[in-house]
Amino acid sequence: MPFGEYVPLRKMLFFANKLVHAVGDFEFGSNDHPLRGKLSYGPAICYEVVFPQITATQVRNGADVLVTITNDAWYDGTSAPRQHLNQARLRAIEDDRYLLRAGTTGISAAVDPAGTILQEIPMGRQGTIFSKFQPRRTTTPYVRFGDWFAWVAILIVVSSMMVGKSKVRHDQRGIAE
Repeated sequence: MPFGEYVPLRKMLFFANKLVHAVGDFEFGSNDHPLRGKLSYGPAICYEVVFPQITATQVRNGADVLVTITNDAWYDGTSAPRQHLNQARLRAIEDDRYLLRAGTTGISAAVDPAGTILQEIPMGRQGTIFSKFQPRRTTTPYVRFGDWFAWVAILIVVSSMMVGKSKVRHDQRGIAE
């Protein structure tokens, strides 16, 4: 996470080192393959679950279920832990996988592929979740194609705006004559 686990553009933003010194200076890993056992688990540590390309790559590489661990203690008393869980729910939907989330201070949860929270341990509470889930091997369009749909949609909108602006200018010239 920028400024939480590493400082982007470290040489230019040298003053930020003091802010994140105690947190660490992590680098992005190079192994994007699931953890293999009886099932293949697609891990995401803390805020990695916010980035859809990480979990999609895990699924493309064979993850049957997504797992994430987090420590949201520093956000206690805010809406951030709930938002973080909701972002993880989106990954379950995009990738059509069950998502198992363990939080050192909560919120821990089991989420189904439709994004429904099956079980939850609230923030600041201890407990154990025993949840049934099924390994999945489906491939969603998002896993297959990534962000292409969003980029095509942006291209269509920008093109439409340019054509519309050009048409308005042309119409205004006709009125002025």
